[in-house]
Amino acid sequence: MGESINYEADFDVIKAELGKLGGIDYELVEKNCKNLLKDKSKDIRLLCFLSFIKIKNSQWEELADIFEGFSTLAGQNYDAMFPDRPRAKQQAVQWLSETRYNENAANKKVEEIDYNHFVRLNQSLTKIKALLEQKFPEGSPFPSGFEATAAGWEKQSKPKPKVEGRAEGAATGAAEAMETPKQAQASAKKAAYFLIEKEPQKIIGYRLIRSLRWDILEKAPPAENGKTQLAPPPTELSTALLNALTTNDFKTAFDKAEGAFTAGANHLWIGLQRISATACKGLGQPYAPVLSAILFETGLLLKRVPELTGLSFSDGTPLCDDITKSWIATDVQPLFSAGSAASADVKPGADVDPIEAEKKEAAALAGSGKIEMALDHIQTAIRSSGSERDNFRRSIVLCSLLMSAKQPDIALSILDSLCEKINAYHIDKWDPDLAVEAWSTMIKALKTAKGNKPPAVLASMNEKTNLIISKISQIDPKKAFSLNI
Repeated sequence: MGESINYEADFDVIKAELGKLGGIDYELVEKNCKNLLKDKSKDIRLLCFLSFIKIKNSQWEELADIFEGFSTLAGQNYDAMFPDRPRAKQQAVQWLSETRYNENAANKKVEEIDYNHFVRLNQSLTKIKALLEQKFPEGSPFPSGFEATAAGWEKQSKPKPKVEGRAEGAATGAAEAMETPKQAQASAKKAAYFLIEKEPQKIIGYRLIRSLRWDILEKAPPAENGKTQLAPPPTELSTALLNALTTNDFKTAFDKAEGAFTAGANHLWIGLQRISATACKGLGQPYAPVLSAILFETGLLLKRVPELTGLSFSDGTPLCDDITKSWIATDVQPLFSAGSAASADVKPGADVDPIEAEKKEAAALAGSGKIEMALDHIQTAIRSSGSERDNFRRSIVLCSLLMSAKQPDIALSILDSLCEKINAYHIDKWDPDLAVEAWSTMIKALKTAKGNKPPAVLASMNEKTNLIISKISQIDPKKAFSLNI
């Protein structure tokens, strides 16, 4: 698992900093530890030093990740980890039992939101304990003191039964101080879980938690022949999710999948998103907006980091198995793929764009004075279609029909909804032509609807027009120019 770091300059810096009596640059230590772990060696000393910093900063999720990674690597091949000599390995683990380490962990405040992280931490410690007792039968270096502390954290953070009538939310207490981006992210994470708990059928909490975990991902994790060093999801979790789906217990499947999302490397387990989406679909219409959000956010992630679909966890479990790849092809990609999205409603072998065909049929009905039949024709197609992109296009057609029937205000209410979708799902990045088409229709509707409006409303409409033209100009300047004439 790499090479010795004993003579690495970065390791010398780590030892020098940690040897100081005060003024330790913990950010530098953390940076060097991560760089050496990534580029040089899976060294137990680096994992121990990192865990010390995570405890100091109360970064419980990252702490659980470190020990989960330690248990996974040790389980695969403890002898291949560094330092190379058994005695040196023993001393590295014994550092976790030093007074300095235990004092750093003492009297830490823990919260219910971190309970799952402490559960993971203790599960990993149990695995490490068994392995070290096997490797050192005459005297294991396992840190029993830290084990007791971690068990206490789990017990203290275990969610309490809810009491009726108790004031809800953090709004009743003082606002948490935020001095660093990490603190802000921790607060945002709590807010996301609060929203999911209180408004489970609204998308904001689900989108926020995915944004926090996915937006910082700039590239795929390091891998050798497609295999990463990421710890796989627990077997019991995979089994529980499969059993829940098999028995149509969709609520349990959905809650378990969403609850597991931030644990370990589960945010990179694309199969977990398929399970969430499948459960959402099983929960029916109330969860339809959440399903759409999961599909769109997953699509955005894969568009940014497509390599994820070809990687596996450290034990060979795919991040994205064949069933999930099929789900991506049928449910995710069609949402914004200009070349394939329309195919959701097309029979095999068909060459005609169904939306254009429906548009012509509706125009013919409207041209013959049958405007209500034309509107009903498009609305029926929307209700019977499973393609979000096609229905987005149909909604634009619907708005054009309404404007031809001198009903621009009704069209504007629909277009406002389409603009919200553009912003929420970044359609202007996925499918800029579709976004421009919707915005252009909005400009036409705003111009048509201006008659007999009070000055304040006209000012608001003009402001909206200028804003939309500005957005269009960033994608299609020629179109923006023609609309602004």
